[in-house]
Amino acid sequence: MAHIAFSVGSMTCTACAKRIEKRLNKLAGVQHCAASYENANAQVEFDDQQCDQQTIFAAVREIGYEPQPANGAYKAIGFVLLILALFVASEQIGVLNLLGNFELAKETMPLAAVFVIGLLTSVHCVAMCGGINLSQTLGKTAKKALITSNLLYHSGRILGYTLVGALVGTLGRALGFSLDAKGVLELIAGGFMLIIALNMLGIVPFLRRIRLTLPDSWRKTTAKTPFVIGLFNALMPCAPLQAMQLYALSTASITLGAVSMLVFALGTTPLLFAFGAVGLLCSKKALTVVQKAGAVVVAVLGLLMLSNGWALLGLSDISSLQAQLNTQQKTAEKQIEIENGVQIIRSSLQAGRYPPITVKEGIPVKWIIEARAGTINGCNNRLIAREYGVNKPLSVGENIIEFTPSKAGTFAYSCWMGMIRSTITVVKG
Repeated sequence: MAHIAFSVGSMTCTACAKRIEKRLNKLAGVQHCAASYENANAQVEFDDQQCDQQTIFAAVREIGYEPQPANGAYKAIGFVLLILALFVASEQIGVLNLLGNFELAKETMPLAAVFVIGLLTSVHCVAMCGGINLSQTLGKTAKKALITSNLLYHSGRILGYTLVGALVGTLGRALGFSLDAKGVLELIAGGFMLIIALNMLGIVPFLRRIRLTLPDSWRKTTAKTPFVIGLFNALMPCAPLQAMQLYALSTASITLGAVSMLVFALGTTPLLFAFGAVGLLCSKKALTVVQKAGAVVVAVLGLLMLSNGWALLGLSDISSLQAQLNTQQKTAEKQIEIENGVQIIRSSLQAGRYPPITVKEGIPVKWIIEARAGTINGCNNRLIAREYGVNKPLSVGENIIEFTPSKAGTFAYSCWMGMIRSTITVVKG
């Protein structure tokens, strides 16, 4: 009898380990196979007169996994560098900001218009929730399981939206979150997505020991998990979603509130469903590539969500590169005008970005932000500067923000979702 142990970094869940065990235990000469998702390896006892290592590895590759991946450490470093590069690029381009440029829902409109808004804002939904959607489907290798997971996730999501609509319609108030609650929720969701992505890539083995599953009392089988994840998706701090909650609030009716949110959810579903079902068109080899690419996307979206949550909590901005590049102190100092002992700062609002400004320490500030028609959207409509206690809704015309900077430094400010960020630089007077 012979024994071999080898790594399998391409496993994405415990079901993968079971699948490897089932396949190898069928090989002639194999006496016992034990695969471990947590340890990312497999151990096989076999009769070396009937079987050999080459045959075992070929069987593992046959079902879509890679034993003893060549240059595994280099691949892990490569994936990490790729994820970080895409994250930085996404921050600089403002990917989420661009996808968030939509008009707010009006309080009186037919349900057909609600459905169209759902269709149009589903691009934003892909940015905000696409990573969670992918994480529920990309780990599935069987097409039937992939379809089932996708359907369960969206069924839960649609039901969650509908229940929230009924709630706000009945209570006559929108479901809202404090800034801290929004920040914590985005950190949890971003961390959840990042761990899932790294596990799918198989580059941080110890993270496999963290089981991101729901309590047994909530589910009898793993297949039910996507439904509950979708259900809780209705609590995401998402601008289109909360805009539609305001619309449901305006109905002041449990029925109309529920129906309006149901129609909106249905409008967002086609693009999200197609995004989650990408694996349906792939062969086994292509699906492996798609899973890796999808894991990278999930990781980048997770980092973006972590960055948003970090900004909302008023902590040091982990995307400080963007803030540093946006802050041009010498140019910004020309904006400062002193009138009757007050600094007058004038800036113009743009749909996808906030302007960096520079002010002097110890002198009251009157910041005038000019917002032209068409520049205000569901993402940039409320400006948050926690350092100065600013929580300012913006409207077309002149918006005035007043505060007194008490210390020199560079302080981040953002939109209410943490997606659009910039800086206030305070220089010595």
